Amino acid sequence: MPSSDEVLPSRSVCLNHVVDGHLRRHLGPSLIPGSCSFCDRTDPVVTMIADFDRLARSVMAGVHEKYERTEEPERGVPTDAAVEDVCRGALDPEVSRAVQAWAQPASWRIRTLLKRGGRGAGVPEPWSAFRDRVTHQRRFTLLAGIDLREQSQLAVLDGVSVALEHVGLVRTLPAGHRVWRGRMRTDTTPPNYVAATIGSTPHERAAANRMSPAGVSMFYGSADVETAVAEISAHDPRPFAAVAAFELVRPISVIDLSVIPASPSVFAPNGRALPHQVEFIRAFAADLSQPVVLDGREHTAYVPTQVLTEYFRWLSPLRVEGIVFRSAQNGGLNYALFTGPEGCVDAGADQGRPDAVLRLRPRTELVVARASGR
Repeated sequence: MPSSDEVLPSRSVCLNHVVDGHLRRHLGPSLIPGSCSFCDRTDPVVTMIADFDRLARSVMAGVHEKYERTEEPERGVPTDAAVEDVCRGALDPEVSRAVQAWAQPASWRIRTLLKRGGRGAGVPEPWSAFRDRVTHQRRFTLLAGIDLREQSQLAVLDGVSVALEHVGLVRTLPAGHRVWRGRMRTDTTPPNYVAATIGSTPHERAAANRMSPAGVSMFYGSADVETAVAEISAHDPRPFAAVAAFELVRPISVIDLSVIPASPSVFAPNGRALPHQVEFIRAFAADLSQPVVLDGREHTAYVPTQVLTEYFRWLSPLRVEGIVFRSAQNGGLNYALFTGPEGCVDAGADQGRPDAVLRLRPRTELVVARASGR
């Protein structure tokens, strides 16, 4: 394989080496017939090629979308690393190396996001690092900021909020939307549920859960009976499940982590890639959908997702009232809605109740056998 220095004088590249669709479209109008410097040097093939300098300038425009120059080299990355990052998955490695050789040396840092809700936004560390930090170092002081050299963690999480909205993961569940909830039983006797007996657990009895610590009540439910039964039977050997449906009294805004799109291309028109935020969100969603072994250490395993959920509930500029995520048991949809027992009411009892979020739907109670194999 020829070195980068050998390919620079040729300054031509065909679209066989350009993977990113936005970059291909950007180069399209400038294509002319010629020989690609990267395909075959001994027997050049006439094809449609782009000027290498034009391609390199387009790549650097992408670098400027994702990065900004810094006069503090120790806190940034060199140009070749920034170019390699932007070109990963967008150009063939050989062409990427040629662009690195073409670019002027400098030091770069990831751009912060635009302000949202009055606070500046920041770039998150990987979810694994965040998880270790809140599990083993800081929880209650995480958002306070104890070192001026650190990014504000509040600004960092605000950046995650901006990314959630940017990639379309904030949506509204309409009034009447059904959510199933239930409890395991030893027999098929109907429990004749009322909201107080099947709604959110009272605060004094609320155990530690995936998104809420002990003493904090939330409404955990599922989109269908099968998923609800799979969830409640995962750690309960009783043979039957009694479930019932609640419906939303009013529309609510939620973060929907059931399907997370790819990060926007850095070469999209007027677009800025959010790879760090999107990967942080993706890893958070994956943790929510991981089975937890109840061996006494689950309280520690729950901490990172509890901390981030508490941010979304109380501090995020998104003003959401819940999170939708995939079940660890069967891949179905689960809901964690930010309301305690005060938000769960019986049919007809929501009038004049501004705190009412969920209404128990009459005649939806079912008693079913646990899923086979459980």
